[in-house]
Amino acid sequence: MGGGLARPGPGRVPGHQPGLPWRAGDLGPVVAALDRLVAVGTPCPVPDLPTAREALAGELPEPALDLLDGDSLVHLDLRADNLLLTPAGAVLVDWPHACRGPAWLDLLTLLAEVDRLGEEGLAERVLTTSALTRDVEADVLTTVLDGFRAFFLHRAAQPVPPGLPTLREFQRVQGEALARWVARRRAPAR
Repeated sequence: MGGGLARPGPGRVPGHQPGLPWRAGDLGPVVAALDRLVAVGTPCPVPDLPTAREALAGELPEPALDLLDGDSLVHLDLRADNLLLTPAGAVLVDWPHACRGPAWLDLLTLLAEVDRLGEEGLAERVLTTSALTRDVEADVLTTVLDGFRAFFLHRAAQPVPPGLPTLREFQRVQGEALARWVARRRAPAR
């Protein structure tokens, strides 16, 4: 386990999860991996995956759902514990929520965690500079972030599922952090 890399064994990828708080140095390889995913995953090469709209129907407000059209392969659950940083770049792991959606969706949902647990301003810098998001209208991104805010806060109010005692607290914290980010994005420029 030296050097921060896990010793590879059968079925294991050599690497480590990004450290928290998020730093640009760890985020860079992840953004590059998402760029590659869009390049090879658009149009979506996996037949019969649900659309992001279908996967999140009943979970997000309609205004957000209406913005989720696209035909890119989407992970839909990116955060530090679903990523490995390896010598060759970032690897996305744990794909049970895979779907088809806009090319920018994975980066946006990851940046929700980066905004909460990262260097100040890092999430906004990436939104404005990444090829995946820089040309997407700010209102579109903010509306989808607000939809995820509603999703997390709604989920946080549900009973705790067996075996996942910290899930609802995580959802509450993430929903409240998204509410703050959405408010900052909607605040008039000074």
